[in-house]
Amino acid sequence: MPFPEGSNRDDVDELHGDLAYWDSMVAEAVIPMTKGVPYDEGVLDLADGVQDLLRRIEALGSTADDADRDLLGSYANYSRSLAAVVIAARRHAKK
Repeated sequence: MPFPEGSNRDDVDELHGDLAYWDSMVAEAVIPMTKGVPYDEGVLDLADGVQDLLRRIEALGSTADDADRDLLGSYANYSRSLAAVVIAARRHAKK
């Protein structure tokens, strides 16, 4: 899934920045697993962070115009994918 585009609307683009942050945090925790490094979220609760972001995206979607609503939908879908990756990594780590 490609990373979504940004927006000219500041509040939407701020969420885009937050999405980039959580994307990098999830990648930092999960990619080392491909080299045999045990899963470690560090001090962040990735699932909670991504879920909070998803809630904020959905809340803003109710006030956005059609173009930004579509963009926010892509942010929401990407956030759900990140959440699924975190869940899978946690399950794998428990094995």
